[in-house]
Amino acid sequence: MNKQPSSDACSLLLAALLHKAQQGDESARELLITSFKPFIGKIASEQCSRYLDWRNDDELSIALLAFNQAIDKFDLNKNTSFTSYAAMVIRHRLIDYFRQEEKHRHLLFSQVTETGDYLPGEKEAAEKNYQAKALQESRLEELMTFIKLLEEYGISLEDLTKVSPKHLDTKQNLAGIARALSQNGMLLQKMSSTKQLPIKELMQLTGASRKVLETGRRYIIALAIIFSFNLYHLQAFIHIPANQEKEGTQRWFS
Repeated sequence: MNKQPSSDACSLLLAALLHKAQQGDESARELLITSFKPFIGKIASEQCSRYLDWRNDDELSIALLAFNQAIDKFDLNKNTSFTSYAAMVIRHRLIDYFRQEEKHRHLLFSQVTETGDYLPGEKEAAEKNYQAKALQESRLEELMTFIKLLEEYGISLEDLTKVSPKHLDTKQNLAGIARALSQNGMLLQKMSSTKQLPIKELMQLTGASRKVLETGRRYIIALAIIFSFNLYHLQAFIHIPANQEKEGTQRWFS
């Protein structure tokens, strides 16, 4: 059984994403919003005392704006919980919205009727909430796995942001090298045991120059980890198709 990531690892990951988002990294902001979407819906539904539908209810749009504001305003230097802070911002923003619209919510949201039967649409809503929560947990677990694997090579998310290639051709080239590495069991094992990129062997395998491999070392290692450990959520997020690197565009490390 795999050891579950510690709460400290979760806190470090969240802090890293918040810092990147506050510095203008839209990929980090998008990931935070996607991961916390069930949380945003839960807080908004509790405040409104009813189930809210993302397709139809303006309250969720207000809550999403509030969450964005919480990302920008949260002080990483204070020893406070981001989730508690975000929940407070969402609630206050909704209260202001209710006052402006002169609406007061006093309905209690219930999963079942007095007879024990589901109200129309509530069973489907409960199932969707469960699936959304499971997806959120899966994404966070995958991200924590990734960050722990990177640490074994002395690489951080901040490092990857700094060394990300600026040109699409370079990104595609390095992605192709990382794919070749991930598909070569012997080289992958050597990288894993030495915690170093097997530059000489990759030169022979891919025809890449030493300069290209040394310059792109951290980027190649990161993508090789994503490919070899089948980190599906990250593969989709950085938009590098499994067998079509030349058609992909990189987002997470840009």
